[in-house]
Order: sequence, then structure tokens, then C-alpha cells
Amino acid sequence: MERERNSAASTLNHSTSSIFPILLVDFVAIAFVYFMPHLVKITGIPLYLIDPMRLWVLTALIFTNKPNTLVLVLVLPLLSHLVGGHPHIVKSILLSIELLLNVSFLYYLEKHWTVFWSAFVSIIISKSIYYILKFMSLNFGWIQGDLLSTPLWIQAVMTTVMSFYVTLFYRFYPKKIKNK
Repeated sequence: MERERNSAASTLNHSTSSIFPILLVDFVAIAFVYFMPHLVKITGIPLYLIDPMRLWVLTALIFTNKPNTLVLVLVLPLLSHLVGGHPHIVKSILLSIELLLNVSFLYYLEKHWTVFWSAFVSIIISKSIYYILKFMSLNFGWIQGDLLSTPLWIQAVMTTVMSFYVTLFYRFYPKKIKNK
């Protein structure tokens, strides 16, 4: 009986300590996406150029768990659409597909390559597929606008920065990616 109580207490402590990073990352990610249109208007800084949804998904990948990361992949683009009316719903779906592919390729490639190259290549592949799907959506008339709304040089810099970000934190939280 005593052992069962200790086991239950240990399970509760473990679940409480593991839920805190999930709640923190989710709260900050959702708050950032929710307030981003207002922050852009107030500051005049185009924060969307830093690829914030990918940044939050990669943060969730490092500090939380796979199911939570997948939830953010789906929720963040939809929330952005619902709150700010941007991006268009089709583009929100394309963003979710891109982020889902990014996470999936990162999980797969990480088993074969270094973390940096896994992150870097997974971002490149997912962006490439995103642009193919966006090109098709533009041609079908489902969305309007330019194929490239963020200059390629900014995307290249952010891809490199995010790959280093994942690599840096992977050193401190190595079990987070490998054991998911």
C-alpha cells in the first residue's frame, strides 16, 4: 500500500514537471501568434519575416513532446488565420503541411545525420514542397499574391539560424528529439 502511494506520488510529480514546459511553450507560442498582428502594427517591424510559426514549432520539438509539437503545427496557422484573417485559409493549410513535413523530415533525418544538417535539410525540403503547393494554389486561383512573399536571402538566413538554434538546444536537451 505504501509503495503504491509512493509510486502514485512519483507519477504525479513526473507528470506535473513534464506538463509545465508544454503549457509554457504553448501559451507563449499562442500568445505570440495572437498578438503578432498588433505587434507588427505598433512596432512597424515585420515579425512574420523571422518565420515565427516554424520557430515555435521547433521550440516545441525541443522542449516538449511529439504530440504537442504536432498540435502546434495544426493550431498556429489556423489561429493566425482566425485572429488576423491572415494568411488566407488555403495558405494556412499549406503552412500546416509545411510545418508537419518539417517536423517529420527532421525526425527521420536526425537518425542518419547530425542535428544541424537534419534541421537544415528538413527546412529546405519542407519549404520546397510548400512552394510547389503554393505555386499550384496560385495557378488554380485558390490564393492570390506573389509566390515569394519573403525574400530568399531572409529565408536562407532564418533557415541557418533555426538550424543552429535546434543544434544548440539539442546539446542541452539531447533526449528531446531522439527519444520521441
